[in-house]
Amino acid sequence: MQVQLYSGNQLPIIFGAYNPNPWSDGLKYQSDSGCFLISFSPSFRMFSSTGNDNCYAYLNTKNIDRSKYKVGLGFGGNSEHTSFRLWIDDEIENKSKVSSEDDTYQPGYLAGEIEGKINILYIEVWGLGGKQALILQEKYRQERLEEYLNILFRLERMRKVDKKQFFSGFDQAMFFEKTFAHRDQVREEISKE
Repeated sequence: MQVQLYSGNQLPIIFGAYNPNPWSDGLKYQSDSGCFLISFSPSFRMFSSTGNDNCYAYLNTKNIDRSKYKVGLGFGGNSEHTSFRLWIDDEIENKSKVSSEDDTYQPGYLAGEIEGKINILYIEVWGLGGKQALILQEKYRQERLEEYLNILFRLERMRKVDKKQFFSGFDQAMFFEKTFAHRDQVREEISKE
């Protein structure tokens, strides 16, 4: 993953992270010491694992009300999920952050000398894998498409009302008995005049 920040007239700030293992969506840290953070610009630096902690990588897409688990993508940080070395929030523009140190990776500035909230210009995500990775990606896309189509189908069914079924158990005369009563009243008034 590569991230570029808005930096005005200066050199672009480009940094990223690498996870050698397949991602899984969950509420815990994953991966191993093969993960690292990297700064490309304004200076090139790699931040390898220190071996002090195992908060390598985190991915959660499940928004759970009143949960301590944040929704987003993170590297490093602490086991309580309250801080991350690199955090890409689901609200990318407002809540993404970067820090210069944590227990999992070597210390140092990842994004120039920026600490705290970051203004992301764009993100590139690269997936490396063989034929099996492509098969899993296609399966994931198909599952998401089926979920989407099921939702659309249910919404369409809820939108349509079967009028015959709606009135089947009721006496229609009871419903429409007084619907046109005003006509008769108007006719009586006209005939009296």
